Amino acid sequence: MGPFGSVRLNVLVDKPAPGAIARAGLVALASAALLVVLALPVKLCLVATLLHLPCPGCGLTRAAFAIAHGDVARALAFHPLSIVIVPMVAWLAGAQALHYVRTGFAWPAGRLGKWTEGLVAAMAVLLIAVWVARLCGAFGGPVAV
Repeated sequence: MGPFGSVRLNVLVDKPAPGAIARAGLVALASAALLVVLALPVKLCLVATLLHLPCPGCGLTRAAFAIAHGDVARALAFHPLSIVIVPMVAWLAGAQALHYVRTGFAWPAGRLGKWTEGLVAAMAVLLIAVWVARLCGAFGGPVAV
């Protein structure tokens, strides 16, 4: 027994729960479907569609594609926080997907930790601050919607 009782903190050393291959296939299929939807030339932002105003996250999808192509300058033009938020969201999504594949549970209670929750909260506050600043003309002004 470790310092945390019988709880194992690292799911990578545990044997995967039955059905891990099927869950991995499901994650791969969902990821591919998401990429197809994101690549379509359709506005996915409800705020931009209804209000003709960019939301706090407007430009992040295009910035993520720019980062994937190695164009950091273009990503920063789409959204100044993209070089922080895109990798953070990718890491969180990857960690959750791995946990689901290994254990069969989608949302582990208390697994993210206080520091991760604080980081996500800080990013949300920064998103709002950058959004207001861009509406006032900073960072090249609002992204085109």
